[in-house]
Amino acid sequence: MEVIVTHSGGDFDSLASLVAAKKLYPKASMIMPQSPEKQVRKFLSLYQNAFDFKDERLFNFDKVNRLIIVDTRLKRRLGKAQSIVDRKDVEIHIYDHHPRTEKDIQADQEISKEIGATVTILINEIKKQKIRITPLEATLMCLGIYEDTGSLTFRTTTREDIDAVSFLVSQGADLTVVSHYLNRQLTKEELSILVKLIQKTETQTINGVSVAISSIEYDRYIPDLALLTHRLIDIENFNVIFVLAKIDSKIQLIARSSIPNVDVNKITACLGGGGHPSAASCILREKSLKQAKDKIIRLLKENIKPQLLAEDIMNKDVRVTDELQTVNKVKRDMIRYNISQMLISSKGKITGIVTRGDLDKAIYHGFGHSKVKGYMNRRVISVNEKTPVSDIKKIFFENNIGRVPVLKNNKLVGIVTRDDIIGSRLKEQVKMAPHLYRQKKSPQALNAIFEDLTPKMKKNMPKKIFNLLKKIGRIADNYQFRVYAVGGMVRDLILDYENLDIDLVVEGEAIKFAQILSEKIRGRLVTYHRFGTAVLFMSDGFRIDLA
Repeated sequence: MEVIVTHSGGDFDSLASLVAAKKLYPKASMIMPQSPEKQVRKFLSLYQNAFDFKDERLFNFDKVNRLIIVDTRLKRRLGKAQSIVDRKDVEIHIYDHHPRTEKDIQADQEISKEIGATVTILINEIKKQKIRITPLEATLMCLGIYEDTGSLTFRTTTREDIDAVSFLVSQGADLTVVSHYLNRQLTKEELSILVKLIQKTETQTINGVSVAISSIEYDRYIPDLALLTHRLIDIENFNVIFVLAKIDSKIQLIARSSIPNVDVNKITACLGGGGHPSAASCILREKSLKQAKDKIIRLLKENIKPQLLAEDIMNKDVRVTDELQTVNKVKRDMIRYNISQMLISSKGKITGIVTRGDLDKAIYHGFGHSKVKGYMNRRVISVNEKTPVSDIKKIFFENNIGRVPVLKNNKLVGIVTRDDIIGSRLKEQVKMAPHLYRQKKSPQALNAIFEDLTPKMKKNMPKKIFNLLKKIGRIADNYQFRVYAVGGMVRDLILDYENLDIDLVVEGEAIKFAQILSEKIRGRLVTYHRFGTAVLFMSDGFRIDLA
């Protein structure tokens, strides 16, 4: 006899995984887990007759010789099926998407991946075997993916999850039903609890990361505390949050993280719980909320990876000029080095900053011979080498600036620009630990960080355009310009579509680079000096926009 089981307290992913596994094991019985979540119960109250679920309390496991486990690998989460896990005559198959632990069940056959939802793994097998599914089954499976990936927004979401949703929609999945069960209104009681959570939320910075901890006492178990946690995140925009609710002698804990250097699964695993790097939970048996919070804070201090700092991403090659230099000389230097701002110093100390726009105005009014100190901005916002990148982003936004000098013991050691910030964000997205990044400055390491779009360019671009882009890149390198492809072309490359519009952004003077490009590739140039942009027309009518 074959049976399919999942963890107790079933959610939509576990329920959908039962149904998906049934498509792969048509002779198996699906066992309904104990204490499913509230929204799952609501779904089943309407659709239960469409699925042949067996009641776990009434099912006899004695004759089972194959156990199919979905959405968990932990024996303690299996309910009555725990009794047969260790039997030698029982063959075990597992499908799961949770991180591995030392307590995992040893399976005879296993397909496990750290992706958004377990049901995605099973859908991949269904697609391989070309098994048909009904629109209702597709809708339930879509519910499973959307719930576990936050409607495809959690950082655990993968392309496989997105492809699975596309497949399910093609099979008739009803997204209106999905939205109905995942985006419900809060009850009066839940609204009251949410208000209490907001009032009881405290934030503190741990290893450079802002962490929110909300704790309340309540008179009974809160079934949808995870939903209230997400609503709290929506309201307050927390990156990391721990929500605790004390009920009698137990404390419910829900943890969420949207940043890669905080793995909440590691924290809850130390407390007897589990989950994913971005979403985890557990039940604590601490005597007080204060004890629970103190333990969580201690674990966070031990486990939070340090953030990227200014010293990790700064450019050490900083151009500085003396405040006694003339406006004309500084302008020539800025053009030579292709920069839009220059730091000004006096006797080794930074005294101001000047932009190319400031110098252009001075020259326009006939003051090119004047000393640059008369036109510089003396309010220089700086950071030190240990300033977190997240703080630098706030400085850029709040002060409407695009670069800050980095000082160490009041000595200039580097500069951080918007480009450096963008690069650091990309590194965060691929979950690269800062301490590893500090050790990996080689081209090979950097190539591993960013996706190489060359194969997609070769696939989706005519050879003539692909070669033209390579030539533009070489020209930019030779003349020390930094040129970026932007807009729809990049978007469609990532999506694997063809797009023949070339839009380029040039750091510095776009028109100057366009003039060089026009000479090198023999195109007809049209410039718009008022806007600092240009259009280059090739002999065959093909155009390149530069800004």
